Amino acid sequence: MPSNPQPEATIPDHHNVKFFCTLEGGKRIFEEEGLWVWDKDGSPWSKVIAYTVEHKVDIISVGLFVDEFITDKDGKKHRNRRTYNLHGIGNNPRLPQFAQLEKPIDFHIERSIVVTVNGPDDPDDEKNRFTVATAIYANHRTQIWVSEYNPRHSWVMTVPE
Repeated sequence: MPSNPQPEATIPDHHNVKFFCTLEGGKRIFEEEGLWVWDKDGSPWSKVIAYTVEHKVDIISVGLFVDEFITDKDGKKHRNRRTYNLHGIGNNPRLPQFAQLEKPIDFHIERSIVVTVNGPDDPDDEKNRFTVATAIYANHRTQIWVSEYNPRHSWVMTVPE
C-alpha cells in the first residue's frame, strides 16, 4: 500500500477546452453548441462520428478552442476565442505551405488525465487534465494537448504508430 495515496480523480462536468471540426461541405461543429452536448445519447464527439456516418460526410479538420471573455474600458464583455488547429485534409488550405503536406486519414478527440508517479505531492490535480486532438496519418499521429487547468499551456507531439 502506498504511503502517500493520491486523491481519487473525477472527470469535470464542464470542460474549458472544447473541440471544433469542419465537415465536407463546410458545416462547422462546436462542442457544447446546439446538438453537440453531453447527454444520455453520448458524448459530443461520438455524436459527430454518428452524424458523419449517417450523412456520409468526412471530417476535414479538427481543433480545440477556449472561450475567454475580455472586458473593455466601457465595461462591455467581448468573447476572445483562442484556437489550437491541426492540419486538415482540405484541398485548399488557408496557408499555402500546408498544401504540400501529407493529409491526415482520420481525427480523434479525447480527454486525458496525466498522473506524475514520482513527482511531489500536488493537491491541485486538475492541472493534469487535458483535452487532446489527434490527426492520424499512415505512420504517425500528431496530437495537440491543451491543459484544462490553464489553456495557455499546450503541447504538440508526434507519436509513431
